[in-house]
Amino acid sequence: AAQGNGIVVAGGENTINDGYFAGADVYKSGNGKNQIVAGPGASYCLKVFGGSVTVNDGTFGNSKVTTSGAFISGTSEEQQGTANILGGKFNVGGQAGFSIFDHANVTFGVENDINNKNNNIKVSGTAVGIAVENRTAPVTITIHGGTFASTATSGNSDGIWYANSKAQLKITDGTFTGAWRAGLCFEKFPNEEGIVQLSGGTYTGVPSERQGTWPGYYYKFGAIGYDADGYGTIVYDNLQLSAILADRVSAYIVESGVERKIDNGAWIHRDVSKHPTLTIKRN
Repeated sequence: AAQGNGIVVAGGENTINDGYFAGADVYKSGNGKNQIVAGPGASYCLKVFGGSVTVNDGTFGNSKVTTSGAFISGTSEEQQGTANILGGKFNVGGQAGFSIFDHANVTFGVENDINNKNNNIKVSGTAVGIAVENRTAPVTITIHGGTFASTATSGNSDGIWYANSKAQLKITDGTFTGAWRAGLCFEKFPNEEGIVQLSGGTYTGVPSERQGTWPGYYYKFGAIGYDADGYGTIVYDNLQLSAILADRVSAYIVESGVERKIDNGAWIHRDVSKHPTLTIKRN
């Protein structure tokens, strides 16, 4: 269609096995009316407003489609919006491959993927692969595999953008690439230790130049990092890698072509963000 969503889920249990779905918005936003629209009022290739959907396969947009790939939201704590993504391509020319809004429960892939089907999950947008939107309602995101990336080489560009401090994020595997900023970017830090749990995955981004002077220096973005403008608002005690790692895992970086284990107590803003790639493995 020239205007509207590719497919909408608004209740019940639904399954998508294959097909092509593309959203379209003919209007723009901003003072110059030249910005791609976003948010719940925008159109998407897949929009969930309550109910559940299982996606086994399918193509949701393409690089010429300027809407975002998917928008997942519930209507209340009792009426969650649930998406189980077992396959499919969400590679769009809009801002986000996936936008996770209010009261959402989203799972990508399956754990113990012996048939490597999680590799069939492809998610990308210009600004972000997965946007955990700046909201206050709790959401749950579980990622067992897939490829999640941004494509823009300027401006905001992250594999995952985490802006809901109540969001539970569990990652056991996957590839997360920010073409310009971070593989995993924390706009806000989790409000409780343990609600972000990383036990696997490879995270790649572009570290900033060193910011500030000793003892308050830091780096922005990189493999896992912060949008650290106004950095002083972040609590130092919450900046260690151990705060977001699951039990019995280790993190590795590559220096001069050699993989090296990094201490789990490393400071994200100093010791992690300065590296372009970090891989998390189970011990």
